[in-house]
Amino acid sequence: MIQVIIRLIILVAMIGFISFAARRLFSMIKNYQPNKKNVKKDVDNFRLGLAARNQDLVPWNKEEMELLSLNEVEQKINKRGAKTVEGTLLSIYQEPMIQYSYKKYVQQNNAVLVAKTSNREYIYRVRKKGIQIYMNNEPLGLLRTNGVLFQTNKSYTQFRQIKSDKQEFSTPILVDNKEKGNLLNPDKTDKEVPRAFELLAPMQKREEDYFLSLAILELAMRNITK
Repeated sequence: MIQVIIRLIILVAMIGFISFAARRLFSMIKNYQPNKKNVKKDVDNFRLGLAARNQDLVPWNKEEMELLSLNEVEQKINKRGAKTVEGTLLSIYQEPMIQYSYKKYVQQNNAVLVAKTSNREYIYRVRKKGIQIYMNNEPLGLLRTNGVLFQTNKSYTQFRQIKSDKQEFSTPILVDNKEKGNLLNPDKTDKEVPRAFELLAPMQKREEDYFLSLAILELAMRNITK
């Protein structure tokens, strides 16, 4: 009788282990090279989570933009199956201004990032060929590895670029061939609560859309990868 019980315990343990291993294997396969349906599901889940917290964000305007800091509240990181990260970027007064959710798939150069201000939603689809950027469901373009943003399905007539250099005090951001502002390097400032931007010229809304699409991506990825 005891031997039967022992065998049953071993059998149950083996079934549990096989079930756990199968789930982990399925998760790895699904997150290695996810199809569009799985990526959309991840984006939709991020959107729901961010929407629930969107009322906490400071209303975004040009004056508030200058108050964005390089600081964020403590991240939430989950490394089960695929790395996911949630973060909130703060103003110099410690108010939430930007929230983001990120997922890194198993395959190299394969990830998705969703970031929200009070009035803009950016989606970044990271692939080997570059980062496809959307704002409020509208495609803004493909950001190449050289930092140049190419517009999708349009003749390329306007120049948008982020010139990232970890050794420099700041990162210039160009919109329509003009340097509109700099994103400051947190490693090159001794301020306890440093501002994120040094704005150099006034921007129309469309210019600000592109400026922020590059700046928010850089800010979020700095924190995700550090």
